[in-house]
Parts: sequence; structure tokens; C-alpha cells
Amino acid sequence: NISASVVIKGHLPLSHENNMASEDGNNTILSLALEISNGLDGSANKAKLSDSIKLLKINEDAREEFSTTVCEKIVEISSTDGDFQRALFLHLNGLLIESQLAKDALIVKPTTQTTNLAKSISNLILKATAVTDYDKLILKVGIFFKKSIENNCSELSIVSNSFLDAARAPPQNEIDGMYIPALIIARNINALIPHSLDETAKWTSSESEDDQTAFRRDLMDLFGRRFFSLGSKVKPATSSQANFAKSILIDITQDEFNGSILRPLKFKLMTAPSDTMETLGSFIHILSEVGKGEYFASHLKGGTNIVRVVLSQILNLDNKKAREDGSSVIGALVVACPEKGTTDVSTAMVEALKDAQDNAIVSLCSGLELVASKLLELKEEGRGLLSWQVLANEVVLPALEDTHSNIK
Repeated sequence: NISASVVIKGHLPLSHENNMASEDGNNTILSLALEISNGLDGSANKAKLSDSIKLLKINEDAREEFSTTVCEKIVEISSTDGDFQRALFLHLNGLLIESQLAKDALIVKPTTQTTNLAKSISNLILKATAVTDYDKLILKVGIFFKKSIENNCSELSIVSNSFLDAARAPPQNEIDGMYIPALIIARNINALIPHSLDETAKWTSSESEDDQTAFRRDLMDLFGRRFFSLGSKVKPATSSQANFAKSILIDITQDEFNGSILRPLKFKLMTAPSDTMETLGSFIHILSEVGKGEYFASHLKGGTNIVRVVLSQILNLDNKKAREDGSSVIGALVVACPEKGTTDVSTAMVEALKDAQDNAIVSLCSGLELVASKLLELKEEGRGLLSWQVLANEVVLPALEDTHSNIK
């Protein structure tokens, strides 16, 4: 194969490339793909893209090489918005060709090739967020397949499940967030599959509904496990990754939250509470933004006892980041479920003040101050409740006065 560094620097003569076309399809797709990523201008770029797609359609060796190694090379060297746009277009066409071939061969499940390309597309989108709009790239994938294979159940299913399989892939590093765009795209493509079935359809309506329910359950279970890194040494999602996941959480139900999110969250709060605080705070914030913050209300105490775990991190005098992240969770809980969150958080911190010493007192008082500031923000938004004033006057302020007296 031609060295990527030679192609990237633009030293590959076109005559050399043309001579290769009849000799080795693999080398040709590598050189074409890398030259595309190298940023040729205008008509030359369009010609290279067209030549690459034509080659993928007719050359099995080129398709194999593209889906196993070339697609990864393209992701690796792409760095500008133009690079990512061209690379995404080539990837999408490659996946389209592979899904069509699978369907024609009566294959109804993702192939190794379709899954590899789905992984590469997801990695490409994740990397592209540094220089281009994440949501626009996700949207572009959906539009491409809507126009290319609209109403073709078999192909849409292959593509959708290829991204679902990509999200299942073992993490490549400790902060691997590739699963997030993979799951979003899987969900979006699955939504394109027609669900109103006529008498010639292969499935009955009830079976189709079961398929959709199973897909949704798999998607949300996978999201919960990966987001909180259940059974993995990989770190839970970062705050930026949580923001990318917002579209998955927009339509999450309370049952899905209890079934798919709570189990991995409880496990991580038990086994790695300090490492989970940043992720939990970001997750609560995102749920609040999409109007689902109250889902946490029934889990502040009881078996999950989020308040107790967070309080232990605020009092973790050996870990500054854990204290700061724990404070962020406290603020997020007040906004997410204002009445119960404020009550449970405040009373827990007031109780802890009774036996607190020195730096622990400072941490707890800072926590109560944060609660007060969040309540003021909510009041300015017209979301204040009289019960908060009662809580402040009868519980929080007396506790702070007692603490102040004891310090003196």
C-alpha cells in the first residue's frame, strides 16, 4: 500500500495513480481516499470522490480495504471542516454500498463491513466536533440515508443496527465517547423505518411494535451502561459528552430512566463515587434542560440515596475535585427537582453540620450557600415556592446560626 505520509504531502503523481487503477484496487482506494482528505480543490475534489465511489461499487478488494483500514486512516488525518465533510460523504456512500450488497445477498443483520464503517463514521463525527457543528453532521447522516434508501426496511434496519453494534464495540481509550453519535444515528435511522404496514408486509403490526420496543430498550440499556461505564475501567462520560447526548434524553421516559439509567448509576455511586460526580452533575443538568429533572426525586433517598453519596463527596477533604463536583451535583439537584431536592439536600447538610469540624463546616456552609443561590435564580425565573422560605427560616438559617455560635 502507498504510504499515507506520501499522499498527505501531495507528492503522489496522478499518472502513477492512474497506472495503479488496473493493477491493485486496494492501493487505488487508499490513494484516492487520502488525496480527498488531503483537501484537493474544486472539480479535482469532486472527481476524486466520484472515482472513489465508483471503485467501491465495482471492486470487492477495494471495499474490503476501505472498510477495514482506509476508513480509519481517513479519520486519523482529517483535521479541517472540509476534511470532515468530504470524509463523511465518502464514508456514507461506502456504508450505503455495503448495506445494499448485504440486502441483495439476503443478509438481514449488520456485516463486519457495515459495522466497521459505522464505527468509523461515529469516530469521525466525534473528532469533527472540534472544528464543525456536531448536530449538523448528525443531521446530514440522517438526510443522506432518508434520500438514499427511504422506505427500504431491510437496508434501513442493517444501517441502524450497524450503528447500534458500533456503540457496543469495546472502548478504545478511557474517555472513548464514540458510542454517543453511534446511538443517536442508530435511533435516527431506525425512526425512518416505515411502521404502518399493509397486507403485503412481512410482519404483523404487533410484531413490528415489539421490534421497535426491543430496539428502543437495547438502545437505552446500552446508553446507560456506556454513559456510566458499567463493568468497565473506562471513565464515565465527561460533561462535554453529556451535552452531545442531549438528543437521546429528550424523549426518555421515567420507566426507561428507572430501568436503563438507575442500575449503572447505582453501581458507579457504590464503586467509584468520586469519579462519577462530574458525570452525574452533567446528567442531572441535561435532564433538567429537557424537562425530565423530576425523575431523580424518588431516588434522592431510599435505595439509591443520591444525597448521602453526594454529601460524602462534599466532605471528602482529601479530594478537591470530588468536593467541587459534589457541590455541582447539589446545585443541579435543586434545579432538577426544586421542592424535594431542596428539602432533602438542605436537611441532610444541616444534620451533618451538628457533628462537623473545621474544613467540613466550611464545605457544608458553602453547600447551603449554593442551594440559596440556586433558589434565588429560580425565584427570578418565577419558579419560587413558599415552602422554600419556610425551609430557610425554620431549618437552614437556625442551623447556620448555631454553627456560627459554636465556631465563636
